[in-house]
Amino acid sequence: MPKNEHYLRRVVPQHKKPKFMSWLEANLQPFFDSETLLKTFDAEFDISKARGIQLDVTGAIVGRDRILSFDPSDGSSPVLDDETYRLLQKVKISLNQWDGTIPSAISLLQNMLPDYKFAIQDNQDMTMNLYVVGLITPLERELITRGYISPKPMGVWINFTFVLEYENLLSNLYAKGARQGSLIVRNIPLSTN
Repeated sequence: MPKNEHYLRRVVPQHKKPKFMSWLEANLQPFFDSETLLKTFDAEFDISKARGIQLDVTGAIVGRDRILSFDPSDGSSPVLDDETYRLLQKVKISLNQWDGTIPSAISLLQNMLPDYKFAIQDNQDMTMNLYVVGLITPLERELITRGYISPKPMGVWINFTFVLEYENLLSNLYAKGARQGSLIVRNIPLSTN
């Protein structure tokens, strides 16, 4: 039964003439079409399911552009594919809700990039070390070092270290130092303010 049938049945018998019923149905239908359209908005613009132009719209709302402000060093396009763009939008939303603590920063990073392990060391001098453990892609490494993914308190400099193995890194970070028992792939001396 069409949705407008409920309203059409409420017309009293003396007014149920074909011309009036057609007019009433024609005037009710746009409201039901609008309702149907509005019900699809949540699904169409859900960041987890959106693609293409819908993802661009959610990016505009979130405040993250699909085109990077730099050319990736691995030669890939600065225009992000849907999956990477979706990740950056989710990170931006999470960063807006971040409470500024180290445990929540590590949790945020683990949730966004579950294939890697993270450690953060506060140097107590307005700098911090961010250790990323795992075989990270060059694009992900650049997104982290350029601040697209990494949480950063205002005015704090970040030193990034990317580690291949993490056998003892996470448990011995404070006791023995970051390089003890681990193989450092590349220490990026980029500091961001």
